[in-house]
Amino acid sequence: QGYAVYPTVNASNVEFYSDFLVNNSISRSSWFATDNLLWPFGTDFQHFNSTSMFSSMDKIIEHVNARNGAGQRYEGVTLQYSSLGDYFEAVRRAKPEGWSV
Repeated sequence: QGYAVYPTVNASNVEFYSDFLVNNSISRSSWFATDNLLWPFGTDFQHFNSTSMFSSMDKIIEHVNARNGAGQRYEGVTLQYSSLGDYFEAVRRAKPEGWSV
């Protein structure tokens, strides 16, 4: 069975967890140089049931992406699964001139 920090996402709490993820992402967005944010989820010993974890995240992604149009609750926010390589490619495309050091 294992230990999970957060309960399974369901119809009665999906908006709570979606709001939490989106609001937290917005507050962290100033840390990033592009509109692409990396949000790793899960840590050692936090999730023992990957099926439950991904099922919960699927519900959050679906909930947010269904409400991200103009004037909607999550306007301008799109969530998706990504590999680290996909993330860095998106960042590179968003800022092709690179960064000064």
